[in-house]
Amino acid sequence: LAAMQGDTAKSLLVSDNLQASVVSANNLPQTAKQLATDAAKDLEQLLNDIPDNSLQQDWKYLCIQMATDLSKGPVKTLAELEELRKSILKKQAARMFMISSGATQQKLNKNITALIAGLDNSVFVKATYTNGKLVDDRLRDRLLSKDIPVFIGLMNTNSQTGVFMNSAKLTSYNDTDKESLLRFLAAGLYGGGGKQSVYTKTTGAGLSYSTGVGTSLGYGLFNYYAERTPELPQTLRFVIDEIKKSPVDPDLGEYVIAGAFRIRSANDYEGRGEAMAADLVDGYSPELVKHFRTAILELRKMPDLVSELYKRKDIVYEKILPGYGINSREVEGGTFYVIGNEKQMTAYEAYLRSAYGPGTKLFRVYPRDYWIPGE
Repeated sequence: LAAMQGDTAKSLLVSDNLQASVVSANNLPQTAKQLATDAAKDLEQLLNDIPDNSLQQDWKYLCIQMATDLSKGPVKTLAELEELRKSILKKQAARMFMISSGATQQKLNKNITALIAGLDNSVFVKATYTNGKLVDDRLRDRLLSKDIPVFIGLMNTNSQTGVFMNSAKLTSYNDTDKESLLRFLAAGLYGGGGKQSVYTKTTGAGLSYSTGVGTSLGYGLFNYYAERTPELPQTLRFVIDEIKKSPVDPDLGEYVIAGAFRIRSANDYEGRGEAMAADLVDGYSPELVKHFRTAILELRKMPDLVSELYKRKDIVYEKILPGYGINSREVEGGTFYVIGNEKQMTAYEAYLRSAYGPGTKLFRVYPRDYWIPGE
């Protein structure tokens, strides 16, 4: 690749069986030679996406895909792009919101009407997606394995630090039974920015630059995130130890109740309007949110609320922190994802094996595992 890009010194190092390819590239007409040089640059960048055990097949795929794309020519390529553009501009699939004064809206209505009139009125057919897991399938194909990945590590050779992105099912807006609400509030014991929080403790110890735990009521998830960790298992052990040894704090009842009410008053006017529009389309109506928050306020009246939350502390946090308690393989809908270089992965895999046994595997994924290959 370096030789194709004009590196004379590297040309001398090319093996005999590839010399013919270099000579052919150098003898191309100037326009074609520039295309070959650009292709070599792209391939050189894409090599960072590919592990050694799939280099041959991925290299072949990339070269064939590049050749196929080039063979279409500009006329057919532009026609396909135009077809794609038209497929998007359908009135039934459009979404729009406006944040303005009534007077401004009246002035813009004519232009908005014209814009909408220009969209295609034909029936919009929603895309059909497979239920298969693309990345899992490509990973298993590469490794020739039938194992179901539980612990995933995205390789990033350019980073010395690590990243955690873990999640598990918890409580959604639709879950207003007492137990679901108590677990939701228990998840907030170490959320936010309080002195006892994962954020304050971890950043204060210098074990993460940005971190924290939080809930997503829309998706019904409980999340743990940490980035720029010096060493993945060191940070994880610290967080688990801090949560396990923390004493019962009777003042945290009001803390978790307040944390359950995420309001947008601090956002700018336009941001609040956009978020409201998205909530309405996604099905999070004001009535649904009100019903959930009313149920939270009812729990606030419990005289033993704090003690009940601490009883559920371990049940909630063990789901997102591997090594805390329950085996992560048993966590329904659990995602245990890290990013780092090989040193980080080796240390984390050793930690997982110490917690769950020597057969525990951290599946290393590469950017090529996220490719959506063309036909």
